[in-house]
Amino acid sequence: MRQRAEERQHQAETRGEELMSAVAKVETTLEDMQSHQLRLDNAEKAQRATEAQVADLRQQTARLGPKLTETRQGLSDTKAKLKQRLEELSSDLHQRVADLDAKVGGALPQLEDLNTGVEEARKAVERINDT
Repeated sequence: MRQRAEERQHQAETRGEELMSAVAKVETTLEDMQSHQLRLDNAEKAQRATEAQVADLRQQTARLGPKLTETRQGLSDTKAKLKQRLEELSSDLHQRVADLDAKVGGALPQLEDLNTGVEEARKAVERINDT
């Protein structure tokens, strides 16, 4: 009987150790699952935050799209107006240059005659100075 009791006690101790080992494994598994659940929760929060940012960006894009189109049209209109004004200024400048050229061209024979007269007067002064 004593031997049986010792055997039972030994079996109970062995069984107790096995149960303690199983409990430790369960606790480790539980901790791993809690850690995994925490990572999942954090990932879900990050996903919700990302989805909110995407929704916000879509709203901004929807709001800014028409403004961008309006700005592009405004720039196109301004470009056309500037091009037209440049053409007007260029035409005006060409006309002024042509007018000045005509005036200078008309005055050129007079300048040549004046230059000839000045040259003749210089020669006359030299002859007077030589005598």
